[in-house]
Amino acid sequence: MFGAYGHGAVPRIAGGTTSTSPAAITVENASHLVVQDLEVSGGYWQNVHVRSDDPNVVMSDLTFRGLVLDGNAWVPPFNQWVLGTGGLIVEPCTYGARITGVSIADVVSHNQHETGVQIGHSPMRPYDPASSGGGMNTPDCHMDVPAGGTFDHSGVTNVVLQNSSLHDNDASGAQIFYSSHVTLQHNTLFNNGSGAGANIANSSGMNGEGAWWANTDHVTAEYNNAYGNRAGRTNNDGSGLDPDVSTSQNLIQYNWLHDNENYGVSVIAGNSASVDTVIRYNVMSNNGTDYPNAPDVMVSNPYHTGGVQGLAVYNNTLTRAGGGQGIRLQSNFLGDAPVTVANNIVYRTTPGQLISTTTADAVVDHNDFFVASGAPTFAYAGVSYGSLSAYQQATGQDRHSAIADPQLAEPTYAGTAYPTRPAFVPAISSPVRALGSAVADNGGFDFYHARVRGTDVTTVGAVIAGRAF
Repeated sequence: MFGAYGHGAVPRIAGGTTSTSPAAITVENASHLVVQDLEVSGGYWQNVHVRSDDPNVVMSDLTFRGLVLDGNAWVPPFNQWVLGTGGLIVEPCTYGARITGVSIADVVSHNQHETGVQIGHSPMRPYDPASSGGGMNTPDCHMDVPAGGTFDHSGVTNVVLQNSSLHDNDASGAQIFYSSHVTLQHNTLFNNGSGAGANIANSSGMNGEGAWWANTDHVTAEYNNAYGNRAGRTNNDGSGLDPDVSTSQNLIQYNWLHDNENYGVSVIAGNSASVDTVIRYNVMSNNGTDYPNAPDVMVSNPYHTGGVQGLAVYNNTLTRAGGGQGIRLQSNFLGDAPVTVANNIVYRTTPGQLISTTTADAVVDHNDFFVASGAPTFAYAGVSYGSLSAYQQATGQDRHSAIADPQLAEPTYAGTAYPTRPAFVPAISSPVRALGSAVADNGGFDFYHARVRGTDVTTVGAVIAGRAF
């Protein structure tokens, strides 16, 4: 074990501030280690760098808990993007090296350049201080893939990041690359990213996310509270949670995603396939703080190649004091894997286009739409409709859906804390209690972790079990 022992003040470790002191703490090619109860600042690139340099040894059984990480020394130029910089960075630095069995708990990581916690390594070009932009790796951890080699998603495996507060970082609270079987749970992820309208006066123009992952398998994000995350100089991102390019088996459930500049969740396929994403039992409220028409759920494929293969968005509650879209599907959808949007509540106080798709691949039904003042509109396969009936008749979608007040308690709850009952609970007389359809393998619990039994499965929204108000 490396850390505090006995009673007294928590030890403080202050790393150097020049490139000759790359990290305040370095863990290299070591296993069966606990690092705990420390305050760490400085280190040029990282506060704590966990690195594997030996392809013949798998680092394993690593625990990091009770750490307060505050600001690495490197400050990026406005449009430089260097991965592997920030608070706690866990990554292989040599081709074929592996790390497995990592527990990160009760960590505070803030004021980092650029991320609070990074899991895995994304191979990019080596750091060049004269570069005017684009993605790079730190100079001491740049992995070259040999000719004929492949770079799979097993660089870091079997990771749990929980009960941590990752906030006010230049880019993401947490980011994950080329890793598999990672769980993010019960974390608070807020105020990450340099903010929309960032300019040269801002030390970083980075886009921000509560958590961002790419080139991964089996990432579960649950019971997280992500808010206030900001888009950067390109006005992109600014989401609570963002499964990005080449991800598979994403499970996003039971999260409180609110007051982000753009989206609650964004699934961005990139130029390859994003496979099998499930988004369920989340409450997303008052997102689009800087982009009022931004949807709570954005599914996009910004390139001509790639797309989404398999998507289920069900039993979410999406509320907003204002207008703006609820769910936008603007991706290519690949293969025959189902794309379903069902059993969701989309609640707005002013009119907006609550469902928008650019293709005819999605099956959309059993949703409740409500605008407190005015009427919702819809778009399917790129065609807009001014009423639910016109949309239903033209497309056959949302045939069993309704426009009805869901009678939610505190439908636009705006607290920063994870909500408690009765917020977002439908009244006993609410029409959403009989509007839904049963979903197989639905996880068994709702947003408040109440067990879903019997007729509860016909209730629409994220809160479907237990007592009504």
